[in-house]
Amino acid sequence: MAKDKNSFIAYCDWGAIFKELPDDKAGQLAKHLFSYVNDENPVTDDLIINVSFVSIKASLKRDLKKYEHYIDNQRENGKRGGRPKNPTLLDETQPFENKPKKPDSDSDSDSDSDSDSVNEIYKLYPSKCFVQNRSTGKCLKDKTKIKMLLKKHSHGHIIKVINLYLADCKKTKTYVKNFSTFLNNLPDINEHVEVKNTIPKWECKYNAAPTKVFECDTEDQARELYFNFGGVYPQKIIKLN
Repeated sequence: MAKDKNSFIAYCDWGAIFKELPDDKAGQLAKHLFSYVNDENPVTDDLIINVSFVSIKASLKRDLKKYEHYIDNQRENGKRGGRPKNPTLLDETQPFENKPKKPDSDSDSDSDSDSDSVNEIYKLYPSKCFVQNRSTGKCLKDKTKIKMLLKKHSHGHIIKVINLYLADCKKTKTYVKNFSTFLNNLPDINEHVEVKNTIPKWECKYNAAPTKVFECDTEDQARELYFNFGGVYPQKIIKLN
């Protein structure tokens, strides 16, 4: 929180986050939020609280930057003596050299808002799986897919889907999907249904070597996992579901 600032904006989208949490977790998240805005630098090892707070924190930081920009403008105006004085006759007769600043259009404002939503969703999804500590393949191209999803779903809905999915992965100790795969197959949920993992299972075989079953998105990923396990690529891969 900036100096001398004793309030902040809470958004309706946050309600979806609190609603999906058990009462005890919702209370912990609320305490974490107020501790954060009061500059107490809260730290928690609770993954659900950390994941749920990511989008809230991004909104608070975005609003703080706007506030600081406003304060800087007010400070500069104060240095100039407040509002500009009425033009003198000399001022009125001088040639006008600088082009007037073009007012911000509604489309510009909408574009900024869309960009903020895309960035918030992009940052929410982890770069590494917290179960297997491997990359989720996040890249800037994923932002284009997010823009497309925002035409079909609300910003709050996508945030809720990601939060529920990550919490479910943590609960079931299931590895986090590649981000592109997740965006291409966004889970269809309602307010009372938890996200279900539908990751394919692949049975990998190599002669008399142990047969292993891996849960991953593609056959190529299963092949690499078997290689990491046994040092050879499987001769046969069967998709089980």
